[in-house]
Amino acid sequence: MRGRPDHDRVGSAASPGCTIEATEDPSFFGFYSTELEGFTGVGNSVEDCLYKAKWGMIEYVGLLEEMGLPVPRPNPNPCVIIENTSPVSTV
Repeated sequence: MRGRPDHDRVGSAASPGCTIEATEDPSFFGFYSTELEGFTGVGNSVEDCLYKAKWGMIEYVGLLEEMGLPVPRPNPNPCVIIENTSPVSTV
């Protein structure tokens, strides 16, 4: 069984950025990283999203490495953006 991923890979000064989107439901948030293609998740609060994103990114990067897929270079200046989702228009 794999051990816990390296704590310093993500969540330090060299971690990917993350966007958290608030929805109309006050207990539902989505998050994603534009630097880790395909990385997304959901949480019940901003704090929940931050926690899940931190540990999820560590595991995601580990899986990319394990599968021999390219891993983006660490971002020396990561940002967390919190925004409202854009309303979906119907045609």
